[in-house]
Amino acid sequence: MKSLKKNLRIIVVILCVMFICLGVYFAYALTTYGTRWLNSPYNVRLQNQKNAVIAGTIYDRNHTVLASSNEEGERSYASSKSVRRALSHTVGDNYGLTSSGAENFFANYLLGMESSVFERIYKSFTGEKQKGTNIVLTVDAQLCTAVYEALGSYRGGAVVMNYKTGEILATVSQPGFDPENMGSYLPESQGGTGDAEDNGSLVNRVTAGQYTPGSVFKIITAAAAIRYLPGIDTRTFDCDGPLVFDEKSEKYLENIHISPEEDKANREADQSESS
Repeated sequence: MKSLKKNLRIIVVILCVMFICLGVYFAYALTTYGTRWLNSPYNVRLQNQKNAVIAGTIYDRNHTVLASSNEEGERSYASSKSVRRALSHTVGDNYGLTSSGAENFFANYLLGMESSVFERIYKSFTGEKQKGTNIVLTVDAQLCTAVYEALGSYRGGAVVMNYKTGEILATVSQPGFDPENMGSYLPESQGGTGDAEDNGSLVNRVTAGQYTPGSVFKIITAAAAIRYLPGIDTRTFDCDGPLVFDEKSEKYLENIHISPEEDKANREADQSESS
């Protein structure tokens, strides 16, 4: 009997420790990932909250209105179509089709979820519709529009930032979309028309595009050269073609030069042999 009681105590202690660990992990996960879960486009409560709250206004750094709501809670975006398309991925949309925009990322502020419980209770009794908090972004609408127009028909992304403060002055993804016409992207089962062309315009190529480093890596090379090569600002480099290395020793063969055409032919020959 004593051994049974002892075993029961051990089991109770183990269960209590496991319960405490579970509670601590839940509190940690809620603190760390709570905002991410809240702002998920799959969160049904988030969409319900949009229908019950007058969402806050989104401004650019010069207080140009990028998105606002009227007294009925209807969401509208910048009056200029070019501004709407240039900032489409930055601002986002009201349906949550683009999860990287401010509409979704700052939903807890725009939808008034940061307000106190007492304020919510008071407004629920008075029947007053709750209003969200306004936010100001660091981007410049005019600069974003200029970048968008400069990209023209090219697909890609562009970012302009203040390297001293880290402020994002412009972030543009091409092609963009018009947040005032998101119904064309929704299927008919959700009240849309579903007739928008699937050209990848809902993908933010700045944050979600996958590209090889390419010329971007030249910035790292240039920074290393400025730091470690004396007199780099006055030196001149002549590109004489590809550098040649010995295949076995991997040493640089300084006195051997080949043309770009020969290098290309050698690479194609290597690829054909490996395949």
